[in-house]
Amino acid sequence: ERRMAGDEVGPQDERERELMELKKLQMKEGRMKQLAQMVENFKKAIKSLAKLEGFDIDPYSPLLSLSNSNLTHFPQWLYGLLDILQLDLSHNKIQELPQSLSQLKLLESLDLSHNLLEKVSHTFLDLETLLNLNLSHNKLSDITFPYSPALKLLTTLDLSHNSFACLDHDFLDLEALETLNLSHNKLFSLPV
Repeated sequence: ERRMAGDEVGPQDERERELMELKKLQMKEGRMKQLAQMVENFKKAIKSLAKLEGFDIDPYSPLLSLSNSNLTHFPQWLYGLLDILQLDLSHNKIQELPQSLSQLKLLESLDLSHNLLEKVSHTFLDLETLLNLNLSHNKLSDITFPYSPALKLLTTLDLSHNSFACLDHDFLDLEALETLNLSHNKLFSLPV
């Protein structure tokens, strides 16, 4: 729990970090407008950062497609779009998934198909709302989804067109999984 009253809060970047960690907020009258303005300024800053990298995005949209953008890594400004629901990063040159991807806590659909990913592990463990995950057409040969309640909603997982020879038994723990595409891999056995 944090209280905001008067000018007790530190520098701008410290205020933004604290806002992202809030669980409960008590405010004096008149401070709500100031908070709304800070959120508005933050969204404008995200849009400006994206433009610097050559992207014209709408920070208010829950959908973001950066498909075919020649990306080699996750843009840092992406983590400012915490209310994003669907993210399409397909057809890029991304080789690695940062742990900070887990900051996108409302994400329901993530498309990372047609990239250069070789390894995926604990990156998705905090994405509790993730329903659809597309990792097809990458260079994956090993994937680990240690049991986590966070993945309990995952219904669709596409791992087609990779280099899997076998799968870990942890896939059996994905209880909500309805569609699993493993076509065009080098599988010689499946977990039972």
